[in-house]
Amino acid sequence: MTDGVFRRLSDSPAGSAACAVMCLPFAGGGAGSYRRLVGHLPPPVEVWSAQPPGRQARILEPAWTSMAAAVAELADGVELIATRPFVLYGHSFGALLALEVARELRRRGAPGPGMLVVSGATPPQLRQSRQIRPIDPSRPADVEELGVSCTFSSSSSVVREVVLAALKADLAIAAAYRYVAEPALDLSVVAFAGRDDPYVPPDTIGLWTLLGLRPGRCEVFDGGHFFLWDELPAMISVVRRSCTRWEGSAPL
Repeated sequence: MTDGVFRRLSDSPAGSAACAVMCLPFAGGGAGSYRRLVGHLPPPVEVWSAQPPGRQARILEPAWTSMAAAVAELADGVELIATRPFVLYGHSFGALLALEVARELRRRGAPGPGMLVVSGATPPQLRQSRQIRPIDPSRPADVEELGVSCTFSSSSSVVREVVLAALKADLAIAAAYRYVAEPALDLSVVAFAGRDDPYVPPDTIGLWTLLGLRPGRCEVFDGGHFFLWDELPAMISVVRRSCTRWEGSAPL
């Protein structure tokens, strides 16, 4: 099932969920990247995942070329499906998208998320002041760390070019991103990091929690940039413990 830029990943009957998790892609990722999240969440939670242009089902469309274009389309998509309380979740590049989409929804006066969950992302307040290891999509080691190499092992050169083009487009947006301070959002922020992530200093992720007015939480797990695939149950447990107020009950 699709609604604008979002694809519904849950198998439960449409409209039966009490709340939703809306996932935003890491660099080069697509809607299917978060499919394994479905098996770790109870049926009352509906999982949606954004499908950016230039990959997978939207492969013939030009990729986003700016943060503004990405955020506008994503915010439109959220407004289409935000009929119940929801969480915005983003990993790496998706964390920046999640923050800016939440801000855009506030500017529009539209319903916003009750929680922002981010992982594998340097706090945006530090992106200009702290040296961040650059990512070079032409280096096989960097591509492997970004979780894309598995796509290449059994793919044609054409597929490889398409995947790399999507990755490069997203990385260009991330590189051009400039954080602008705004009032904190009326939500809580839960931030996760991998202890051995070469791109994200784990001792900095507490700064993410300052972007929300409600009490936040941060946790560091063993692993590299894509630690989340091994830690999904533990991450969900942390999020559930953080949901002390959500329309009178925890959403997850």
